[in-house]
Amino acid sequence: MRLVTAQRLNRRWIACDQSRIAVAVTADRISKAVREKVGNLFPVPDFTVEHWGIYEAPKLEQYTSAQFHEFVVKAFGGRPEHVSKAIHGVRYGVPLYVGEPSRQSRITKNDVAIFAKAVYEERRANHGVILGWNFGQDARQAAEILAARENKRIDFVRLSLIRLEDDEFREHVVNKNQDYAPLLCFIQPPEVRVKYRRLTGRVYEFDVSESVSLNKDGVIANVQWDFNHRSGRFTSTQGYSFLRDKKTGQPMLVVEYAFPAEGEYTVACSVQDDQGGET
Repeated sequence: MRLVTAQRLNRRWIACDQSRIAVAVTADRISKAVREKVGNLFPVPDFTVEHWGIYEAPKLEQYTSAQFHEFVVKAFGGRPEHVSKAIHGVRYGVPLYVGEPSRQSRITKNDVAIFAKAVYEERRANHGVILGWNFGQDARQAAEILAARENKRIDFVRLSLIRLEDDEFREHVVNKNQDYAPLLCFIQPPEVRVKYRRLTGRVYEFDVSESVSLNKDGVIANVQWDFNHRSGRFTSTQGYSFLRDKKTGQPMLVVEYAFPAEGEYTVACSVQDDQGGET
């Protein structure tokens, strides 16, 4: 509520919280405070929500190749560089190569060959690391051949293939402190499936119980509803922002709502899982 007060007093503010759900609820309250002041004539003023260490994969796919390469190198604990087209950064003296932003992309045998050549000929090194979403079978075979011939032929180097979602990617963080392990991860937004039916008159039932988290061990943790959604920032309808079953304490995935009058409405819901994913 302190942020809401600061917003109402037209003050600048910065806030933080370790809970993704708490952040979503707070952002919703701030949006409501703005609407109370200016109404619905204008969109809610822009304020950004940044999640340190938890990165939404679909947003990363919107990066250019250069932006994605730099981001991954830094997240891996390396230093970006642009001296060579085939070497995107260095970590502890080990050259790094990063794949493309799209999660559908794969590191290929050709990528391995180009990078291996750059590692040996340009850096005179015998070890390099390739980071990507996926690796083709031909890429894995090429890396295995290089590893098997390590130190036997000078024109071969040892390559490590690391998927961005793997624990190995977070190793540099975990080595500093075990508690940091969850603070660096790539997450998927939940897959939201909405069903609705008319109960009586203007009363409808809305059901998102078939929605699923796409993250490892993830479960749906919160659902917010906006039954009169306007273009601009999501603002939940009063009483529909943090619903819990009184017996189980679990989030309510089926709700009823009575519309105030007949007419057309745009209904929106915001679904969050316990791993930081949100749709």
